[in-house]
Amino acid sequence: MTVTGTGTSATHSTSISLSVTAPITDDFSISASPGSLTLVQANSGTSTIGTAVVSGSAQTVTLSASGLPAGAAASFNPSSIASGANSTLTVSSTSSTPAGSYSVTVTGTGTSATHTTSISLTVNAPVTDDFSISASPGSLTLVQGNSGTSTIGTAVVSGSAQTVTLSASGVPAGATASFSPGAVLAGASSTLTISTSASTPGGVYSVTVTGAGSSAVHGAVVSLTVNTPASGPRLVQAAAAGESVSSTTLSATFPSPTVAGHLLVLASSVYSGATNQISRVTDPAGNAWTRIGAFCTAGHYSDGEIWYAANAGSVTSVTVTMATATVVAMQVQEFSGVAATNPLDVSRGASNTGTAADSGSLNPAQPGELAVGFLAGHGSVQAMTISAAGYTAQPQQTSSNGASTPVSVVIGYRVLNSIDPQDLTGTFAASMYWAAGIAIFKSG
Repeated sequence: MTVTGTGTSATHSTSISLSVTAPITDDFSISASPGSLTLVQANSGTSTIGTAVVSGSAQTVTLSASGLPAGAAASFNPSSIASGANSTLTVSSTSSTPAGSYSVTVTGTGTSATHTTSISLTVNAPVTDDFSISASPGSLTLVQGNSGTSTIGTAVVSGSAQTVTLSASGVPAGATASFSPGAVLAGASSTLTISTSASTPGGVYSVTVTGAGSSAVHGAVVSLTVNTPASGPRLVQAAAAGESVSSTTLSATFPSPTVAGHLLVLASSVYSGATNQISRVTDPAGNAWTRIGAFCTAGHYSDGEIWYAANAGSVTSVTVTMATATVVAMQVQEFSGVAATNPLDVSRGASNTGTAADSGSLNPAQPGELAVGFLAGHGSVQAMTISAAGYTAQPQQTSSNGASTPVSVVIGYRVLNSIDPQDLTGTFAASMYWAAGIAIFKSG
């Protein structure tokens, strides 16, 4: 086609080449995800080759790959698909594949159209000393305020074992990740614990576990799903404290700040009995703490106490105070889903000596209420076990005081599904002075 420009004194022209083609009735598009692969020599990787119908009807698309380096191969499963479907491309390298960066072209050939997409391929030489890392299970589903574990495994891939230091990233707000141990020799395993709080937002997260060695760094991904809890009482978190010498105060610090409006319940074991019980419980928010009961045996230096703060402001710690120095062990639990005003329904407690403890029985007002109970031991560091059915107990907290005047406490809870009578019972191997108490709180 010629375009002519005519002026008053001159005329000029230029040509345009115009090609007119008929539209493709049936057409498709092609893509690769991921669009890049990084391989160590003699290893393989995969990418999903996706197709979509752009116009007309679906057609059969035959897949092929070009641009592969020497010693590498590409395969598709399946090798032919109807447009709109996917295929898995596997790129395999050998020990002779040259290290470097390559552009691999994937071609989709249909009956009426042909399209391509590119994948960036990087081939690295193996590290002399190398390891792999994995997570089992690879996914965790937690309710806010709970925790879960995954085993982080390592294996020697080449050369000698090396020390691998573990870390985690991508953990949501209000959650923490810890490893036990924090470093392993390649070939060993570590336990990853992810703990959430009531403030952790519900959602799905990718937590990346990184293992850093002296000659290589590798990662594994743990899929974390955080769900909001069902209505009704539930444990959010717990705190505990003990001491090795007598004092007039003792403080327990929570892993995370408590949530405003929740119920806080404290249980303690005090060696000085009726003569020197806890005089007050305080916290940074100035919450009002109420003593439910102090249970001790007349004439003996032992005392078990239970306190609570309803509709509490957010705090990071709780402190108990006595008039004179004594040995104390304490545990505190934070609960949501409990009545904000007048939450205490009924309570009971007892103290005696022997190898079995019993708070005494009481009757809840209705199903769905929260029962919190404790065992307190005196003059012994032996293990105590809550034997009442259905209770979830915290690890025992013991204050040894050089084994001269030791005390221990174990707190536990359960959400009641009936109005059957309740009591808090426990056992221990050797006879000792004990106290046991139980309190039942109304659901919010």
